[in-house]
Amino acid sequence: MGFKTEFNWILKLTIRQGIDKNILEENKTYEFYKKEHIVYPLDLPIELVDEDWIAIGQVIILEYTVGGGHTNGKYKVLEIYPKDKRRCLQ
Repeated sequence: MGFKTEFNWILKLTIRQGIDKNILEENKTYEFYKKEHIVYPLDLPIELVDEDWIAIGQVIILEYTVGGGHTNGKYKVLEIYPKDKRRCLQ
């Protein structure tokens, strides 16, 4: 018995999961949803990446809940990288 839990220091999101890189703003808070059980560090800067593994900024996870096969949470954007400074992390 048991369940799979993932520990992650990168927040990888698609539009459905809570990221629209065209409207992200620094110092704003957004919600996210993942279909897995994922544990994130709280109040520490981590990379925000899109579905192609491109780092588009730095965020902090403010809160999250895990259960029922998914993870819900809130993140705050600390920095949005200029397009010429974005890099692939995969």
